[in-house]
Amino acid sequence: MKYITYIIFCLLVISANSQTEYEQEIRSKLENLSSQQPGLNETVSISVSDAPIGDFLSAIAAEHKLNISVDQKLNILISNNFTNAKVTDVMMFLVLQYELQIDFIGEILFFKKRPKIVKTEVPKPKSLDINYRTDNTFLSVNLKNDTLYAVAKEITEKSGRNVVASPNVRQKLVSAYITNRPFE
Repeated sequence: MKYITYIIFCLLVISANSQTEYEQEIRSKLENLSSQQPGLNETVSISVSDAPIGDFLSAIAAEHKLNISVDQKLNILISNNFTNAKVTDVMMFLVLQYELQIDFIGEILFFKKRPKIVKTEVPKPKSLDINYRTDNTFLSVNLKNDTLYAVAKEITEKSGRNVVASPNVRQKLVSAYITNRPFE
């Protein structure tokens, strides 16, 4: 029984967090604007097949007295059938389905393609091949184009002895192979 309760709880948490921040932001802005433009709260019944999205949004704008503009670069053909759907829900559907962005300029809604977000991963720091034996204080290193700062830091961490590199040489690259040499 506890297991089932836990699963249900997890599903509720997941569904509550399923909306993206962007979706929540757009929905909030549409709700705020709907107090000034009641057409956003009206329902729409429309059916289109292979219609340009600009024409579709223009038809909704004309019918519900809304100020909508569509980017000319937005060349999307849509086929949809909506019956008694709230105008804001139709707009949210289009935003999510076709990865659109709505810019709010006063009471004007400007639809355009949402720019792709490129996630850049921060490269993980290279692990340095440095070994220090505490029993005989021998140091072994195998370095290939590593910064002197990173080498000094790693030797300090492994040996417990402070190694300091001068600021003017910290970014110098070093390559070396040393096996079991005393570290003094």
